[in-house]
Amino acid sequence: MRMSSTFLAPIAACLLAACASAPPVAMHAENLLADSAFGAPAESVTTDDVLSVSEPMRHYLNVDIASQLHAKGAQTGLIEALYQKGQLKLEYDAATTKTAAQAFDARSGNCLSLVLMTAALAHELKLPVHYQSAYLEEIWSRAGSLLFASGHINVSVGRRLIDAGTNRDLSPLTVDFLPQQDIRRMRTHDIGEHTVLAMYANNRAAEALAGL
Repeated sequence: MRMSSTFLAPIAACLLAACASAPPVAMHAENLLADSAFGAPAESVTTDDVLSVSEPMRHYLNVDIASQLHAKGAQTGLIEALYQKGQLKLEYDAATTKTAAQAFDARSGNCLSLVLMTAALAHELKLPVHYQSAYLEEIWSRAGSLLFASGHINVSVGRRLIDAGTNRDLSPLTVDFLPQQDIRRMRTHDIGEHTVLAMYANNRAAEALAGL
């Protein structure tokens, strides 16, 4: 059972001259960006609450699927809730990157948003979480004069010792919505949660540039 995430990175293209050029002129940092040329942002974007668990999310865990979590264990119960019809009913929405709580409320999000929501719910259940940056092939898109390179991450949810049963199986399950044939040829490497939060900030910046 698997869930994916799209990471948008604005890329600036430039042409490099092959002929000789004059020595570079020293620039002062304060001259590189003219903050006065930009208006105030329409909304404040921080990473402080990206993984915060809302009261509706807690109610979902403590009431709506409490019996499922008890009967099947926190890891299996949560992951089944992500995919079973009639439960979370998650839908892919590439329009904007949402926080964990926003993705839960909307029951939709781009892949990064859904990874954040899964991780936040797993954190609330005291389940170990691991993030992987995954590579398939470069995907480029355009929004006006901006080019975007799209990448991919997924998340693995571990098991608590108390839920492992007599065989003490603590194997993590990777959550990724890509087709199985794509997952099998994916190359991955572990990344930290601070990197995932940086990806969120990058996405929101890219979306602001594109006017989304």
